[in-house]
Amino acid sequence: MKKIIHLLFIALFVAACSSDGYKIKGTFKAAPDGTVVYMMNPNEELAIIDSAVVRGGTFEFTGGYYERSVRMLLAESEAVGGPVVLEPGIISVNMDNAVVRGGTEGNEILQRFVAAKEHLDNLERATSPAFVKNMSVGKAMLDSLVYARETAKVNLTEYSLLAIESNIENGLGFYILTRMYQNIDVARLAGLLSRVPLYLHSARYDVMNSYATHRLQAEKKRALTAVGQQYLNFELPDLGDKKVLFSNVVEAGKYTLLQFWASWCAPCRAELPAIEALHKKYNGKGLKVVGLSLDSDIKECRSAVSALGLSFTQLCNPAGGSSEVATEYGIDVIPSNILINNKGVILGRNLSPAELDTLLGEALR
Repeated sequence: MKKIIHLLFIALFVAACSSDGYKIKGTFKAAPDGTVVYMMNPNEELAIIDSAVVRGGTFEFTGGYYERSVRMLLAESEAVGGPVVLEPGIISVNMDNAVVRGGTEGNEILQRFVAAKEHLDNLERATSPAFVKNMSVGKAMLDSLVYARETAKVNLTEYSLLAIESNIENGLGFYILTRMYQNIDVARLAGLLSRVPLYLHSARYDVMNSYATHRLQAEKKRALTAVGQQYLNFELPDLGDKKVLFSNVVEAGKYTLLQFWASWCAPCRAELPAIEALHKKYNGKGLKVVGLSLDSDIKECRSAVSALGLSFTQLCNPAGGSSEVATEYGIDVIPSNILINNKGVILGRNLSPAELDTLLGEALR
């Protein structure tokens, strides 16, 4: 019986594979003879599937395929590697300097995606604060680069979605999805994940599914705490372990700013001095600022508060209370904030210090 099942499995596998199969004809003139090029599965922590040896600047792989599987080619002792789509036909791969693939429809789609992603990555680096500072990039040039970056981001997302939609039931669509899922509307992402075939379910799939579930839950929570809705009350300890009932703070002032942050969050630490300045500017006019730290170690929170010179109320419960409040308010990124009036109505979410200053300056004159 076991033999029959084994033979049946082999028959099904052969039926799933093309009689022609694929042939990868690789060029790698920079590699010395004897260099090994490995074929790996990117969905199984780069498990080695096959290998080829470079001879005279060339190498070759042949085999069957299954639903446009994507495999990684990685050269031994060389910092060169990249994905390739296995499908019937002759696939050309050039591994000198950068991996360029083509020759079949799936590989042409993959090559366009990789090139567009690399273009966007270069623009991201060119507009990073560190690069702008080190290279003394002028405002006109920076504006031009930012415009190019945002245009490239839109183009890449649109192209990726077209490629994913038409290939979501095979390895090519799944591979692109693993690289782009955080740029896709979460409801659309959930729909795409529901169409991924079981044989592609892996640790990478679990990560994307968990991300989508978390984001969908956060969106529902945000809808309940959107502008115009009533705030949610809670009680947490301050840094002196004194319990603070949030409603008492809200009712005591004209406006309350609830600021979510953590000591390990660099953007949070960069923004907090401006929040401290708002506290000092409007505290006497009716603004109450409450920081809610998501630190898992209260010592780290205290250290950051001291280093940043923060004088407004700080709440922190590393045991989980802080993160529970953040979840109920639909906070999935920090820094984030919520502005509330003394009637308990939410007036704004995720306002920048400049936006807060303008709003409070008019309201608390």
